[in-house]
Amino acid sequence: MPKIIAERLNEIGQALFVAAGVPPTEAETVMRHVVAANLAGHDSHGIIQVPTYIERVKVGHIVPGAPWTIVQESPTTTVVDGHWGFGYVVNERAMKLTIEKAKTANVAAATVFRQGHIGRVASYTLMAAREGMIGIATADSGRSPKAVAPFDMTWLEIDTWDPQSLALIRRAAPCPIASLESVCGRRAFRPFFDAYATDVAIIDVIWNGFLESIKIASMAEAYEVNCAPHNYYGHLCSAISAHFCAVVPNFRVMEIDIDSVSWRDELFLNAPAIENGELVIPKGPGWGVEVNEAAVRAHPPRTR
Repeated sequence: MPKIIAERLNEIGQALFVAAGVPPTEAETVMRHVVAANLAGHDSHGIIQVPTYIERVKVGHIVPGAPWTIVQESPTTTVVDGHWGFGYVVNERAMKLTIEKAKTANVAAATVFRQGHIGRVASYTLMAAREGMIGIATADSGRSPKAVAPFDMTWLEIDTWDPQSLALIRRAAPCPIASLESVCGRRAFRPFFDAYATDVAIIDVIWNGFLESIKIASMAEAYEVNCAPHNYYGHLCSAISAHFCAVVPNFRVMEIDIDSVSWRDELFLNAPAIENGELVIPKGPGWGVEVNEAAVRAHPPRTR
C-alpha cells in the first residue's frame, strides 16, 4: 500500500476539489477534516470519500459555495440551513458559533439541516474539547432523496408495503412524505402510523369505503398525521371524497383528476363545481350528484 505524507495528500485533495469547482477555502476545510479522519484511523471517512464528494458536486447533491443561513436563533440556540453545502463547512461554522455562545451562557446547542455528509462526527466534539468544553454531536444517515430538495415540494409521494423502510426514508427526506394510497383497512394502516412512516396518509375513500375511511382518518389524527383522499376517478367519486374531507378534522388537501374525456360532465346532471381553487360540496340528496342515465347509455363501455 502506498504511503503519502499527510500534507501532500491534503494538497492533492484540495487540487481535485478546486478542479471540480469548489472554492479553495472550502476545499481546504474539507480536506483538513478528511485527512484528520485517516490520521485518527477512521479510514471509512477519510480520503476514500473524496471521489464520492466530487461526484455529488457534479450531480448537484453538494453545492459548493452554498449560503449559510440562520433561520432561528436565541442566545443559546441556533437553527442553520446549510442549503446543501459541504457538511464539513456548514457544521464547522455552526460549531464555532455554538462554542462562542456557550462561552457566554455556559451551554448552547445548534441544529443544522440541508447539508452534505459531515464526515467523522468526533471532529466537531473535539472542537469543543479544545476550548475546555464538552461537546455532543448526533447525525442522521444522510441517505435521502436529495434530488427533490431544490424544488421545495409540498410532499414526496412514495409507496411501499414495508412501514420501517418508509420510516427510514421519511426521517432522511428533505420534504414531507405522503403515502399509503394502496393500503386498505385500519389494521393495514396502523403499522405505518406506529412507525411514524408518513407525514400525510393518502386514503382511497372508494376502495376503503366511506365509514372505514373516516375511522382510518381518526386513527391518523391520534398520531398527528394529516389525510388526503386518493381520488383519480370521476365526479361521483370526487363528491364522495369531498364529503369525506368535510367531516375529518385532519384533512390536508384533496386530489382531483381534471384530465378526462370531453364528455365527462355530461354523465351528471350537476357536475361538481370548483370555485377559486376549491371544490364546492354538492348540496343535493345522497352524495349530491345525479347521474344522467341517458348520457351514460350514449357512451357505453368499449370492447376490444
